[in-house]
Parts: sequence; C-alpha cells; structure tokens
Amino acid sequence: MFRHVAKTFLTGFIATLPLVLTVAVMYWLVKYIILFLGPNSFIGEILSLVGLQFVSSELVAYLFGVLVAMGLIYLLGLLVQYIFKGKFAGLLERFLNQLPLVGKIY
Repeated sequence: MFRHVAKTFLTGFIATLPLVLTVAVMYWLVKYIILFLGPNSFIGEILSLVGLQFVSSELVAYLFGVLVAMGLIYLLGLLVQYIFKGKFAGLLERFLNQLPLVGKIY
C-alpha cells in the first residue's frame, strides 16, 4: 500500500517538475528584464539622456524598454538569417563532424 502511494506521489512530483521549473525560469527572466530594461537601468539612463523620459508612467517606460529590446533581437535575427547564415551553418557542421559519436551519425 505504502509503495503504491509513494510511487504515485513520485510520479506526480516528476510530472509537475517541468511546470515548476518553467515558472521559476520565467520569474527569473522577468526580474532580469525589469532590471535590464527598466527606467533605472543602464538602458533607461541612456534613453533619458537622449530625451526619452517617461516620468508620467513607469509602466510605459518598461513597455518601451521591452519594445526596444524586441526590436534589437529582431534585427539580430535578421542579421543572422541573411548575412551570417551560411557561415554559422558551416561552423556548426564542422563542429558536429569533429565530435566522435555525433560526427558519424550526423
């Protein structure tokens, strides 16, 4: 009886582990983004120096920081897709071919 209860509990615990880890990582990521993109951050200070001050609403300042970060990430994605795609693919292929087991499978 106890073995069945323990096994069922362990199965449920293992099933909830990915959800708990995902929530923890998302919480950490949101805190990091707020620290990195908020009005008191380095980027926030730079934006206020060039005249983009959102004194009336701190929420608007965070949203603008997130939009700027998303725009920069999108531009980086464009660079990688259109300019560096062949170079990265070649480097990745050479790297994978040098790995002992992966090189034979790949």
